[in-house]
Amino acid sequence: MNYHKEIDQEWEKSATDIANSLKTNLIGRSRKKKITIGKDFIQENYDLGDENLKINLYENCFSQPNPYICEKMLQWTRDAKSHKDDILELHCGIGTFTLLLSRLYKQVLATENSRPSIRGLEDNIKVAASANISHARLSGKETLEALNEKRIFRRLSNVNIKDLKLNSVFLDPPRTGLDEYTKTNIKKFDTIFYISCGFESLQKDLQSIKTHRIKKASFFDQFPYTDHMESAILLERI
Repeated sequence: MNYHKEIDQEWEKSATDIANSLKTNLIGRSRKKKITIGKDFIQENYDLGDENLKINLYENCFSQPNPYICEKMLQWTRDAKSHKDDILELHCGIGTFTLLLSRLYKQVLATENSRPSIRGLEDNIKVAASANISHARLSGKETLEALNEKRIFRRLSNVNIKDLKLNSVFLDPPRTGLDEYTKTNIKKFDTIFYISCGFESLQKDLQSIKTHRIKKASFFDQFPYTDHMESAILLERI
């Protein structure tokens, strides 16, 4: 709930009564002030058959909007896995796929450019008690520049990149797709997982990745009764 006037203790008392009566959580915001009644996140539980996955969703952070379809996407990712070494994840968000990848691979290096999303990722890593995830606030391009030893980032000072065997990369970029540097440099990976909410940008990106072929593809209707479609593509080096 957003207000132009400053919220105070009187608001907090009234909001607490409402939250208790409705058995829900409330967040109040005014200029430079935030009051949370209860929790400031929603927890999604995904049933993957032989295991469950819990993800906390936070405000101001991207998350998969349809939990039922997201569950199917997670199942697809688990079933599509082909290597056992380490994996790089770009545009990881709050860790929707990161936590699953940590169960499938030895080590995960996950990067994201959004500060709120990185904070959400850190909380989700703690909740899951995942010990094999390294993360940093970097864009996809910056991450690849670091891996190529073109730039040095203090935010990666606690990660020994040279010890990682990154044969696979997992991408879930914005609707606009991948920048040119990223498209060029992901070609060195044996396996590319590409999750896309922009079909036109996906098509354009795939046409430029001629070093790989599509091994597996699925489409997920995240947005019923609209023209939008979520795509999941597994590419392997030719």
